[in-house]
Amino acid sequence: MNTPRIVLAHGSRHPLADAAIHQVADEVGAHAAFLDFSPRTLENQARVLAASGHSHVDVIPLLFTDAFHARHDVPAVVAETAEKTGITIRLTSTLGTGGDIAEILVNQVKTAGVASKNLAIYAVGSSDEAANQAVRELAEKVGETLRMPCSALFATGKGVDRGVAGLRAYCAENGPTHVIPLFVAPGKLWDMAVESGVPNASYGRPLGTALAGVIERKLT
Repeated sequence: MNTPRIVLAHGSRHPLADAAIHQVADEVGAHAAFLDFSPRTLENQARVLAASGHSHVDVIPLLFTDAFHARHDVPAVVAETAEKTGITIRLTSTLGTGGDIAEILVNQVKTAGVASKNLAIYAVGSSDEAANQAVRELAEKVGETLRMPCSALFATGKGVDRGVAGLRAYCAENGPTHVIPLFVAPGKLWDMAVESGVPNASYGRPLGTALAGVIERKLT
């Protein structure tokens, strides 16, 4: 019996978020589970699999950095689920911000036929500065490959350089900018940016099934 696989997303109240995660799961032959905002929790999904005769499951967290959710929430949920269901869980690393993710972002820009002179990766943001730095280094990789200025901007966190205000200031200073979402699925933070009406900004799309190859390699 093959080991089943679960893609574990944070979860969102956005009406299109769950469907996008299920599309990703279907693309890699996995099940979808969520940390929050959904009854399809990791525990519930594990119970279904255990009832079907499975004793092991592989889980990949759909997170890009090793910030609080990856270091605390996910391991805690995995441990609790294993204890309550008796199923053995192999937890993979996060999606990361390495060369494979940079390649996907580069391809997204090329496919979009971007005419802007600048790029910005728009990520959630973290209180963990190492996680933010990882996104900045990802932006550097993308910019170097495309030979375009590319910066990291963050949707959350303290400071005037965060959120829509930070995006607005960046575009005002740097001119036309194509904004690349470092998001797996649609969400309210990304909607706020897209719907903000910031002059000089164009927008990509959440990465969704473009991440399939990365997920497959993590789960191998």
